Amino acid sequence: MRGRLIAASAVVLTVLGGTAAYGAWSSSAALAAGGNIASGTFGVTATWSTPLDTTGMYPGQTRTGVLAVAASAGTTSRWVYTLGAPTFAGGLAASMTAVVYPSATCGGTALTLPWTQATLQAASATAQHCVAVTLGASAPSTSQGKTVTVTVPVTGENRSTT
Repeated sequence: MRGRLIAASAVVLTVLGGTAAYGAWSSSAALAAGGNIASGTFGVTATWSTPLDTTGMYPGQTRTGVLAVAASAGTTSRWVYTLGAPTFAGGLAASMTAVVYPSATCGGTALTLPWTQATLQAASATAQHCVAVTLGASAPSTSQGKTVTVTVPVTGENRSTT
């Protein structure tokens, strides 16, 4: 039986309060007797290459930002990733919707979330996705001046380079 090592990293990107992302990883392996295992470094970062600004939105308005997903510095293997459905928190949460596109351009067919990029990404690759959020046209007038936090879950998995 050939050994296999999988490491996964989960990153949650949040709007409001900066572009900081959090990553955590775990690994597991199944090895035959006498098998070898090598360790390395793997991580995924998610940042806003074009910030998503939800300040001062009015009912019916859509704002966009571009999410950049990349392997962390020091990653030397290929990788894939999954985008989860955006979530909202704060005073406008109940009135917000989001759409994520397969590229940095907000056009064409939106992704059905959760969505997995099954094509192996090079260690140096950066994938970009347009995220469009809309404050519903029927949002109450009391929503004026309220804030919202948008979270886009990103999960990465490294793949063997052999």
